[in-house]
Amino acid sequence: MCRKDFIAVSAGQRYGLAVRTDGSLEAWGRNLYHVIEVPEGTDFFDVSAGYYYGLALTGGGQLAAWGCDDRGQTGVPGGDDFVAVAAGGWHGLALASVICTQEPAMDFNHDCRVNFLDLAIFLQSWLDCNLNPPSACWD
Repeated sequence: MCRKDFIAVSAGQRYGLAVRTDGSLEAWGRNLYHVIEVPEGTDFFDVSAGYYYGLALTGGGQLAAWGCDDRGQTGVPGGDDFVAVAAGGWHGLALASVICTQEPAMDFNHDCRVNFLDLAIFLQSWLDCNLNPPSACWD
């Protein structure tokens, strides 16, 4: 039987965390520092377990943290633009989306980075220009 109840999992110090397919958080194991008493809600998509603290990320980009806070592990920065979380032993990281102050050359989709999608856009434009000149060509 194939079960697809979880979309993300992470192992901590004698406990585990998971995000269910409905977006809720699940925890099990040793409840030191109330680490398995996870936040309520059904909008989570990522989770990371540290040394008796947890981090979770909502679909709206908000960061949730709970558990041991003797070194500031659960001090959550404000904002709703986080895209990834990672919990370490006594520290955690949250990656915020990039605020682009200067757009790089070849950034055709305007996401502040040059990647495969930009190459695909460029190639499609090049093909259109060469197959349907001159109306599809650049100035």
